Amino acid sequence: MRRRRVLEAFPRLTFLCSVLFLGCKSGSHQELSQSPPPQKTDVHDPIESRVNSDSTWAALVTQLRFGPRVPGTPPHQQCGDWLVSQLKRYGATVEEDTFTYTDSTGTWRLRNILGHLGPAGNGRLLLVAHWDTRPWGDEDPDPKRRNQPIPGASDGASGVAILLEVARLVQGETLPRGVDILFADGEDLGRHDHQEGYCRGTRRFAERSLIPYWRGIVLDMVGDSDLHLKVEQYSVLRAPDVVDWIWQRGAALSPDVFSQEIDGAIFDDHIPLLDAGLPTADVIDFDYAAWHTHADDVGAVSPTSLVAVARVVASLASNP
Repeated sequence: MRRRRVLEAFPRLTFLCSVLFLGCKSGSHQELSQSPPPQKTDVHDPIESRVNSDSTWAALVTQLRFGPRVPGTPPHQQCGDWLVSQLKRYGATVEEDTFTYTDSTGTWRLRNILGHLGPAGNGRLLLVAHWDTRPWGDEDPDPKRRNQPIPGASDGASGVAILLEVARLVQGETLPRGVDILFADGEDLGRHDHQEGYCRGTRRFAERSLIPYWRGIVLDMVGDSDLHLKVEQYSVLRAPDVVDWIWQRGAALSPDVFSQEIDGAIFDDHIPLLDAGLPTADVIDFDYAAWHTHADDVGAVSPTSLVAVARVVASLASNP
């Protein structure tokens, strides 16, 4: 089992299990040059039925083709520009926030990208995924590659691809509340002995007023071809209503992926938001074998997994 930034092992929270109905599954993966079969959908179908595996997969593959999205590099700049253009293409009003973070390795130039969709005003849903990739594959089995940047197929690209698909789906919809999509930068600059490097983008975002927001959902490492999404402990301790909301919808729409099991407690992008007072849950894969290695590439992820998560998030965004 791979488990990143686990802060402590809480006792199992068995009281929640009675409201979670889920199991686990395995999916297939496809090569970079392949795409899933075309899908036919109708605009009158429920939004979750209109999730398109072709467009979701293409959004992941496009990110990988830029190369590792390490802050301060040309692939990072190019991918960020593309994310802005995609959000605008789907009708979002886009804000960008550039900032820096300095550690013992130097100064990192970072860029948060925030897209506003749906009606204006407070009571908004915040959807978050980090778009940077880890500058070093410190868990790679080959010691010679541990200082090289990783592709970040699941750890980065998967959550972004799903949220781009949600943006595509909600354009033109009459949403009951506004939806903001945050592509957070600088999530993966930490090390075991330097926790401050983690989640720089959401730490930065949490410095602003979060009064406009109702709830938050963080997606992280949700592309594994063998995807089991267990409940993260800080989420259920600090935002139980949000966890219940997500996992009950998961039980209805993607029951083979959303699991009733409660797993570890982890410092991820939900923690700065929780600390700032926004009820937020982390949807994260605790068992991704390619975590922080160069195997976190297209062969480790699956369009089937992306679609399963996108169905749930799109449903929550359109019918909270």
